[in-house]
Amino acid sequence: MRKMPVLVAAGVAMALAGCAPATAGPGAPEPSVEVVATASPAPSIRIYQESHFKGSGTMSKTTDRLHAIVARNPTVFSGDWFSPSDPGIFVVGVALPHDPAAVELETLRKSLDPSSKTTRTVPAKYSLAKLLQVQHEIMEQYMPPAGDVRGLGPDPINEAVLVDILQTDKDPVLTGNATVRALAAKYGSLVEFQATTGVSAVD
Repeated sequence: MRKMPVLVAAGVAMALAGCAPATAGPGAPEPSVEVVATASPAPSIRIYQESHFKGSGTMSKTTDRLHAIVARNPTVFSGDWFSPSDPGIFVVGVALPHDPAAVELETLRKSLDPSSKTTRTVPAKYSLAKLLQVQHEIMEQYMPPAGDVRGLGPDPINEAVLVDILQTDKDPVLTGNATVRALAAKYGSLVEFQATTGVSAVD
């Protein structure tokens, strides 16, 4: 958002300092207020790193039961996944830790995996419901024919909506793409981007 700092006229500044401003005589010009526009800062643009999704593991009776709670409560959890850094560890992102569903999940998790050898919970800034809301807004405004978004879906590990941007040899790098810059300015860290030459898709 463009900042519009206002430089106050000298009379007002004096009043704030405890001094009464001088009375302007007849025909004196009205005091002026100078408005100075500053350049908008460049938006911070997150570029998706594919390695973040290389977690691996096998679903079990324990993880199935935890996943069922997560799936029923998209406003409480950001999602679940197998850790990219600790293979085999099933992770749940918790956006509302004091919600009854989160308490239920943590109680069940500790009873099934007391030493946390195979499961883990981590705090999440955004719920899956929030990510899906942003995804829907982007899909409505920037998917073809309105824009050059060619795919998008929630990325719970990075707590963002992953947006695929159509990029050809003639297009600028992602950080120079107008749609990327507009989305980054609007949603900030809620969105991340990767280039694609493929057809449209929504996960």
